[in-house]
Amino acid sequence: MKRNIKIILHLFKQFPDLCKIILGYCFRNLFIKKHYWLILERGVDAQDNAWHFFKYVKSNHPDVLVKYAIKKSSPDYFTNLEGYQDCVIEYGSVKYYFHLFKTSFIISTHVNTDMPSWLKGKLKNTCLIPKGKVVFLQHGIIHNDHKVLHYPLINIDLFITGAKREYDLISKIYEYPKGSGIIQYTGLARFDNLSDNHPKKRILIMPTWRMSYKNLNNSQFIKTSFYLNYSSILSDQEIQLKLKEKGYELDFYNHFEFQKFNHLFECFESKYIHILKFGTKRVQDLLKDANLLITDYSSIYYDFFYMKKPIIFFLPDQEEFREQQYGKDFDDPANFGIVALNDIEAKKLILDELDYNCPMDMKYKKYSNEVFPLADSYNCERIFNAINQLK
Repeated sequence: MKRNIKIILHLFKQFPDLCKIILGYCFRNLFIKKHYWLILERGVDAQDNAWHFFKYVKSNHPDVLVKYAIKKSSPDYFTNLEGYQDCVIEYGSVKYYFHLFKTSFIISTHVNTDMPSWLKGKLKNTCLIPKGKVVFLQHGIIHNDHKVLHYPLINIDLFITGAKREYDLISKIYEYPKGSGIIQYTGLARFDNLSDNHPKKRILIMPTWRMSYKNLNNSQFIKTSFYLNYSSILSDQEIQLKLKEKGYELDFYNHFEFQKFNHLFECFESKYIHILKFGTKRVQDLLKDANLLITDYSSIYYDFFYMKKPIIFFLPDQEEFREQQYGKDFDDPANFGIVALNDIEAKKLILDELDYNCPMDMKYKKYSNEVFPLADSYNCERIFNAINQLK
């Protein structure tokens, strides 16, 4: 008996995730009596489409049993999920896997986050893969050709899209069976909360990450074009003086994958420039508070465009990015805002926008209406109805 216990303990130390998955599957019916809707993002956050949809279900459909999965070490657990603790389960725990194998729907902003991706591939075609229908809420609107999301490379039962153009694009080139109803244009869940936005004289710089830079050390990162270009803007004295003159502040928010490099930008902080850490402010609040967005290839510009506020696209490394990361962009940034191809152009555009208090040209407002024909506060409701149709 002691020998068996030692073997089991050894297995738990060597393969903790696999052991939890096996326990979750074997004892799911013993500990979990009812079927749930399981909602999550990456397991470490609660501020994106999954969080907004979770709150909607809790408020409007209390008869539906839902659980939100997140690590208790996440700052969002104690802020954004305050008051919902009875519906929250620790992401990656044995209890989590009990629920995972009893869930009717796995509703997530990211694909394959319900269990470790390296394990999910090995467990494919076994009983240890959850049977709940997969609802892909999305993290942002797709405007590139993401090969990993093509049918049948990934199992998705409901593919939510946030814009009409995105719906048309995915329907055309992502090869999902025509007439299957898998792809639905409902709008993103977080859009419901964008109608109430009151800019507070802030500029938001929010670039996406670079896959090829992710594993660099500090000394290597400060030599990259990404660091050199953004540090050039953040250190510019003319911008600092203009922010002071106009009563504006500038927030620099690094992508989740680049937050580990934040300390390298902190030398540019001042009374008017802030380097923001993940979890200190909700991304949506940053977008709603901002008068002007400066971004690059991040789909976050769609949220800003939805609110009909001006955008500067800072694109000094287009060829490198397209070659190494997401490939062709099916949208022309010039249709959504003004394009800067180097730091000198970007600085001039920022100063010009500040001089005129960041207005949005009427041609962009008109195009926003075309991109978002469903610009209302019923996105979560449409998503909920689409999930119910899966039953």
